[in-house]
Amino acid sequence: MKRFFFSLALVLALLPSGILSAGPALQDEPTMIAVFPMKNQSSDVRYDSLAWSYADSLVAYLNTQQGAGTTFTLLPMNDLRDQMLALNVDPRSPSYETDVFRIVKALGAKKVVWGIYKVKYEKVDVELKIIDARTLMPDKKHIADKVRSLYTEALSTVTSAGDRLLGGLH
Repeated sequence: MKRFFFSLALVLALLPSGILSAGPALQDEPTMIAVFPMKNQSSDVRYDSLAWSYADSLVAYLNTQQGAGTTFTLLPMNDLRDQMLALNVDPRSPSYETDVFRIVKALGAKKVVWGIYKVKYEKVDVELKIIDARTLMPDKKHIADKVRSLYTEALSTVTSAGDRLLGGLH
């Protein structure tokens, strides 16, 4: 009897992993990433529109890059907007930073792209970070900081900022 159990254990140990599972081995799914609108650090509300337009443009750009849909997937902006409306989350709110992670949890994103911008003398400074949703720690290597331009040309910096973030999305 001992010999039978020893033989069975030996056979099971030598089988390739995954052969006893109920179905085929699952491949890694793409990392779900949520791109949130930036927070306007300027005191002037006339600059608030950049928050959403920059996020929309960044999602559009990143969706054209290598790895989009295979190694990472960007949460559709309409889903994000719907969730923000449902939870009454506003980028101008003092609680925006904590509200972001309630939404991330609800939508199942693994990483978050978000940041701030400040407009002074009609020039804008943008800073974007990738934050791990589980640890709440920023990726220190893939950050788009000191992205500067005239406010009227801010969307022209999306490509530059997106390229800086791209490596951290995989």
